[in-house]
Amino acid sequence: MADARYVGTAYAVHSTTASINVHPSTGGLRSVRVDWWTAKVTGCGMHSTGTVSSYDARVLVRNSMRVLETIPTLDLKRLADLEENARRWAVSGTETQKVDAECVLLAITTERARRKDQADDQRKRLAVEVAARVKDKGLFDRVLMAFTEMVPEQWEVEILKEIGGRPDQHFNKIAKAIGKRGGGYVNLAVGSLCSSREAYLGPFLPTQRVYSDFLIDFALHREPDGSEWHGWTLKPEAEAALRQLKIVA
Repeated sequence: MADARYVGTAYAVHSTTASINVHPSTGGLRSVRVDWWTAKVTGCGMHSTGTVSSYDARVLVRNSMRVLETIPTLDLKRLADLEENARRWAVSGTETQKVDAECVLLAITTERARRKDQADDQRKRLAVEVAARVKDKGLFDRVLMAFTEMVPEQWEVEILKEIGGRPDQHFNKIAKAIGKRGGGYVNLAVGSLCSSREAYLGPFLPTQRVYSDFLIDFALHREPDGSEWHGWTLKPEAEAALRQLKIVA
């Protein structure tokens, strides 16, 4: 196991793993590999795996630019692993580890912002393409396209089935029927499944109150005591399209 007595020189970095020649103070030469993600050092040959020491951190500082350069290539899991390790070092590491961790955390934040911007640009391009394809289509065809090309999640199917199967319900009753505690869930769920498909169903107009207006007709009910509530019913064209897709029964 490498420890702080070792004096080493990094000779290569493969992806996010530094390969290091280690000269123990007692003499001799061996090779270890330091992995940023797991904070483990692995010895070659007869040497085993051990915990990264302050020595290993100093080696990684020399290779920090190469480590940072790999960040845009990482998938979400590897990026999260790196962030977790860097946050740990930022709190409890040596001064060298803390400096290195600050750089890595900043790079991760920047990379996430870049990916978000890239995803936003891609969504905008897709929205333009979709809008051109649905421009002259009615709601039936728009709903068919929306729920065919963006296959609904189970929670989306669940709530659409309930609304389609029992029209003109209060949102609290809809929520209870699918095992939720309140109508706020229904507002959020239907609004979300509509807004995510705005390119197909939209655009959202100033005259609309909520995104749910794309699919739902709201019927105002007045009770004898003066209270009011709205019943939720799928628009006829939307219901027909969802039935054809077997999303609602």
